[in-house]
Amino acid sequence: MTVFVREEYTYRWWIWLCPFQEEQTLAAWWRGVTDAGQFGANGRNLVRAAGGKIQQISTERMPKLPPGTATLDVHTDNDSLLTLSTGEEVLHAGYVPDEVYFAGVEEALERAESGETIDPAKIFSESALEDLDNWEAVRAAALSEMDE
Repeated sequence: MTVFVREEYTYRWWIWLCPFQEEQTLAAWWRGVTDAGQFGANGRNLVRAAGGKIQQISTERMPKLPPGTATLDVHTDNDSLLTLSTGEEVLHAGYVPDEVYFAGVEEALERAESGETIDPAKIFSESALEDLDNWEAVRAAALSEMDE
């Protein structure tokens, strides 16, 4: 089964030949994912987690997807989403709504603009903090793969 993957708001695009034969099996796997952020910095992590093959494609222009193409948007726990060929949207187990994920951010930006030092642990949700903590490790792993 082929899935079109948009990584981090179309920063990178991937074609994933996932190991699942049926969309409902893919949806069941996605519903069990507790941390979508692990895929947001490197689409290859999908293959590590679920198997199959993946190929990055050019970001020069958005490919025209045939009707009924399953898509997977990956970035962080608040904005990662599987859309089945039927249009059904499937959330993962670790999904966090924007209002929770970004709780306190607007106020923190205002305080930072006034020169106040901000402690991220007092502003961001637990999920957002985990994404920030994991980012450097995921980024380093992705960069090391590019060098191979």
